[in-house]
Amino acid sequence: MKNYTKALLAIVSTAFLISCGSSKKHNANEMFGQESYYEVIMEGSNSGMQDRDVEVLGSKEDAEALVAMMQSNGNKIKLPKVNWRKEAIIVAHAGQFNTGGHSINISEVQVNPDERVSYTFEVQNPGKKEKVTMALTTPFKVIKVPYPKKEVVVTF
Repeated sequence: MKNYTKALLAIVSTAFLISCGSSKKHNANEMFGQESYYEVIMEGSNSGMQDRDVEVLGSKEDAEALVAMMQSNGNKIKLPKVNWRKEAIIVAHAGQFNTGGHSINISEVQVNPDERVSYTFEVQNPGKKEKVTMALTTPFKVIKVPYPKKEVVVTF
């Protein structure tokens, strides 16, 4: 009886594994959702950037210049490890606020049929009854994305 059970289990397992290898290819968004198209590598509340802006950085030199500027405002930010042949960085600055409690969220990632990828950022404000620090803040978020084959569209 034990041999029969083991054989049946082996057959069912093999059939399951074969059925999982279907020929239809799925993109990462269909399989895993929007987060598979980016990795948050840094975020904080003191970028020093007073204006709302989004930048796409495709080279180490661009990233080093941005990090140097942010460090000049007292930040202890280090350049993250990035394979610049396969990855790019998107930096979102929310602008200046009179209080803490503000942050940046990625509200949508769209992969268009022509392989353009669109990232939409939004500012998350603190609740009306939420206690916040009374200080000037400049929230930011840095994400690492696959190097775009086509145009990258970023909006706030």
